[in-house]
Amino acid sequence: MSDRKKMKIALFNVYGHHNSGDAMLMLALLSMLKKTFPNATIEGIAFDPISERKWMPEIVWHERICNAVSKTIFGRIRQSITLVLALFATKLNIVHKLSSILPELQHTAIQCLQSCDLAISVPGGYLEDSNSSYILNLLQMRIARALCPYVLLAPQSIGPVRSKLGRRLLRKTLLSMDRIFVREHSSYAFVAELFGERNKAALEAVSSSGDLAFWFEGDEPSEIEIAASLQRLDAGPPHKILGCTLVNWNFPHLANAEAARNNYIEAFCILVDHAAQNYGYKVVIFNQVDGDLPISRRLKQLRPSVIVDDEERSTALLAKLIGKSDIFIGTRFHSCVFALNSGVPTCVISYLPKSDGIMHDLGLSEHVIDINKVTGKDLIAHLDYLATDRAGQSKRFEAAVERYRREHNRFISFLDQLRDERFNHHQ
Repeated sequence: MSDRKKMKIALFNVYGHHNSGDAMLMLALLSMLKKTFPNATIEGIAFDPISERKWMPEIVWHERICNAVSKTIFGRIRQSITLVLALFATKLNIVHKLSSILPELQHTAIQCLQSCDLAISVPGGYLEDSNSSYILNLLQMRIARALCPYVLLAPQSIGPVRSKLGRRLLRKTLLSMDRIFVREHSSYAFVAELFGERNKAALEAVSSSGDLAFWFEGDEPSEIEIAASLQRLDAGPPHKILGCTLVNWNFPHLANAEAARNNYIEAFCILVDHAAQNYGYKVVIFNQVDGDLPISRRLKQLRPSVIVDDEERSTALLAKLIGKSDIFIGTRFHSCVFALNSGVPTCVISYLPKSDGIMHDLGLSEHVIDINKVTGKDLIAHLDYLATDRAGQSKRFEAAVERYRREHNRFISFLDQLRDERFNHHQ
């Protein structure tokens, strides 16, 4: 343990505020850390440290280890070689020597992890195989493990990972962590199956906890700011809003991904027609992730009455705007959390297990639709059900969120325990 009087915390696997869901999780985590460790210095290791410095200038940011130095073929080849060498360095316990092969901008990330007391892999859903980036995320965890005395995973969704090599790397990495928090029962079941009987005792370090977005406390935007934003969208009073989010999903693991994508868009077209004809709703597609704008704009081409909100907003303001929806039908899960936190009756289109898992833990599984099978008929049925007794449904959803917060706050209580048992002399 360091002799330093001031505790140092390193946050890693930070992907950025361009995704308001990730931003919400990051802000919730920071709020908890500042309450629990008020005197600690907090630094971050990010995929895009330049953007993070603009968003959170009070935190010292470092570039993620093994980032590609450029998008050229040479840059990608160099990154691949660096990844292999970094994996060997973690295996041979010589991670501190990585500085000799890393770009200069990444040297300080090594120094940050070497000098910290606590390293936290930030909350999110980045340990699954819909793309190969989870390998790089696991590498960050292995490097942190080699350099820092205590490594903690804030509430995560973990899995699925299907390949034997990927599962082996994931298992070995998770077993090396000091403490792991998962944010839904399906992730816990996946980790238990991954560990198997041979590592059953290791499950004692794994705990189910809630998604930190349900504890988000952002700066409250004023009612004037909220009203002005709605007016600019042409969605202010007296209009009622059907809020939605779409995901620019590539439908991995499906034989006919293009057909599934077209079916997804067609289902929303049918929903838009029904919502306008039967309820007079203004349909607003809110933008949680800029990468989803192409599919949102495609829907607007097919149904020009749709409003696509493409403004860049603070997480708190976006959450409040979504909270003004009468009903919400969302695919990006944290946009659904924004709605749920405001008591908006919500239907979730699930594209990853995290959506099913968290809605199950909320006791709201009946309001989940699989993105691979969604139809316009499904969306209409959910809209009609939720809109028929909107006030009663709102109370039911509010009660579900309150119960969830009471029953899934283990991560918050663990931070207090960790401070008292391990880091109290820093405070």
